[in-house]
Amino acid sequence: MFDKISLKKLKNNTGNTSINLDVDYFIKYFFTNIMYINLKGEIDLRYISNSKDTYLPIFQKYGFTELFTNFDTQLIHTNLMEAIEVNTLNDLNIKKEKSNLEKQEAYDILNELEKSLNNQICKELLEYDRETCLQTLYTFSGILSYVSLQNKYWDDESAIAKNHLNFVTELFNTKYAEKKFEFDNYTGELKKSIEYAIHFVLNSEQSFKDSNKKKMDFPKLAALIILYIDKKEYKYLISQVYKEGGCFEFTDRIFLSEKMAEKINHLMANNSEVLYPITRSESLNIYNAFSKEYGYSPQFLEDYLFNYDAKFLNTLTVINLIEVTAFIKDIQNKTGQNEVYIKSMLDEITLSPIDMKDIYAASFSPKNRLFRTPLIKIGGYYLLSYWILSETSQYFKYRILKNQLSFTISKKIRNMITNDFDEFELITLKDIIKTTNLPGDINFQLNNNVFTKKLFENKKNLPQEIDFYVIKNKNLYIMEMKNNDLNRSLKNVQNDIHNVLKGEKAYLTKLKNLKKVMNCNKQSMVQALNGDFDKIHFFITFNNPHYLANGYDFENDVTVCSTSDFTAFISQMLS
Repeated sequence: MFDKISLKKLKNNTGNTSINLDVDYFIKYFFTNIMYINLKGEIDLRYISNSKDTYLPIFQKYGFTELFTNFDTQLIHTNLMEAIEVNTLNDLNIKKEKSNLEKQEAYDILNELEKSLNNQICKELLEYDRETCLQTLYTFSGILSYVSLQNKYWDDESAIAKNHLNFVTELFNTKYAEKKFEFDNYTGELKKSIEYAIHFVLNSEQSFKDSNKKKMDFPKLAALIILYIDKKEYKYLISQVYKEGGCFEFTDRIFLSEKMAEKINHLMANNSEVLYPITRSESLNIYNAFSKEYGYSPQFLEDYLFNYDAKFLNTLTVINLIEVTAFIKDIQNKTGQNEVYIKSMLDEITLSPIDMKDIYAASFSPKNRLFRTPLIKIGGYYLLSYWILSETSQYFKYRILKNQLSFTISKKIRNMITNDFDEFELITLKDIIKTTNLPGDINFQLNNNVFTKKLFENKKNLPQEIDFYVIKNKNLYIMEMKNNDLNRSLKNVQNDIHNVLKGEKAYLTKLKNLKKVMNCNKQSMVQALNGDFDKIHFFITFNNPHYLANGYDFENDVTVCSTSDFTAFISQMLS
């Protein structure tokens, strides 16, 4: 599938000492940044001394006491990003007399930065041997998945091996509950940088070095890629920033004005706190229906990974190179599942080639990201990791619920997802209505009601149903609910804003059209809704954090809020 990668070189790299040295350096880098977060962004003797009782026993437990005061501050991720950006702007000779930038000025600087950072990323990656680079980055991915999963189920009382991976995991776990957002943000950036770099290594037409003669400078590479992503995504958000009265500021770096930065950080922190309900009973019913229709499911993958000790897949190493046919046969022997279904499942979690002209979008597509589709097929072999596969089994559930697979899920299962999962909160609202004698309902079909069918059926840019309505004191409350994605990139935040505000298909546009039809055909609506009304109040609600939540559109009289806030409002109003 990836013909630029030499299978022979991959096999010959087994036991490659340069990869081992790169892994040691990565562990040191990772450990330094974990401690930097634990120590509240300060690594100096005072902070280390004050935290001795908390952390020194962990160092002693694993036999790494000598590391306790041996932090290399040059490896701190945020410091590296700052230094690279300052140096890049100096190299580009970009200087400004005033700190607040006009919109076009900001766009031009971001554009120049993006181009320069892209060139630096290419130059950095091309310094390495392609195959060694791939295996090294993939090993780092396995380490991150290991720490992520072990942290989730960490037990201080359990017997564990005294090695570097468990050492960094315990340090990670010590303050994770308190600093979840900071840790998730940091590891998320590492994952994104690896996803981007691996797509580059697999797909670039440029020439790499024939042999690896230098240690991989992953800290620099990660900083370059995240800076590149940040500047690119700032450009997506730039119109919204200036529309809201914000701006970009320039000193020796370019950054969002304080108010806008706080708003974005607050949104991202809220996203980090959301526990997506992938194990709810309704979710499990959806996976079972998916399994019956397609012959595989997340549970099937988990069954193979977690319920059989003796596997062809080595669970004790971070990275494996396994024959495709042998892997399929092992899964079949363990689970008894049909080979065709096993192949279909593995294809669904296999990384695909991309068009390098759009590497940014392709690298972070939900259908083709390394941590969601981690199998890399080289010739008749898979490059894979037990730990990444284990993490993938969780993402697999999310992908089904969000219809983010390589194919469109059947209408039957999509309807299950909509009715039993996306609109789960509507059941609570219906129960509230039942406690009153007021006219109201959920999932009211405008296109199927005798009084309104002709007004709505197959009409472009008009809602075909009302998610929720209730009438009290001649006030009609209408709610449109959206089960929005958990977006952790500025590009997706901008897409969310666009979906609400811009274009013929925007949520606001459809509600505006609905209001017009209702006002022009009031008698039909009164008959359909079984209640008279003088005023209409529209709400757009989101099940997950959204940039525009807690807002109000005065022109169209629409409140934008969270579904939970709306439910609380209705409950109080009808009580």
